[in-house]
Amino acid sequence: MIRQQIRAPKKGDRVGATGQNGTFEVIAVTTSPFSMATLRLLGRPDITMDVPWGALIFRDKERPVDSPAQP
Repeated sequence: MIRQQIRAPKKGDRVGATGQNGTFEVIAVTTSPFSMATLRLLGRPDITMDVPWGALIFRDKERPVDSPAQP
């Protein structure tokens, strides 16, 4: 059986979400009891949603671990 690797989101990542239109910013990440990310729609700070990590579509390249996050 092939096991899919899921990238862990980080606060500030720009992502899409399966079944949703637009680009979102990750504003919070939880791992317990489920691996979920809280997203905010860019340009619409009043729209937020919680989605499982597996539904995220990353818009940026993964940052190297040693590299600080860029604002």
